[in-house]
Amino acid sequence: MGKACRGEDLRRESHATAFRADLTAIIPAAGERHSLTQGSFWMFDDTRVRIETVSASLTITQPRDIALYARVFELLRQSALYGRDARRLIGRALRDLAEGPG
Repeated sequence: MGKACRGEDLRRESHATAFRADLTAIIPAAGERHSLTQGSFWMFDDTRVRIETVSASLTITQPRDIALYARVFELLRQSALYGRDARRLIGRALRDLAEGPG
């Protein structure tokens, strides 16, 4: 991905945080982590979790397993920045991108 694309993505995310600060969260690469994940996951209320791995997409429906992902999500939420703090982090990333190599 080129610098222009990354910059546009960051600007779009910064704009989104201004309007949806309660829903847009950014976990800083150098920030405190309350939990780590080994793949992406999406939660659909309390009925389903979808997990993306290197080799497969999994759908979790067992309540006990969904509860585990809900706990991980909460820990990740605690690591995230929101609103003005998220926009500041994006601004720093945009400056670094403009100043850095190709």
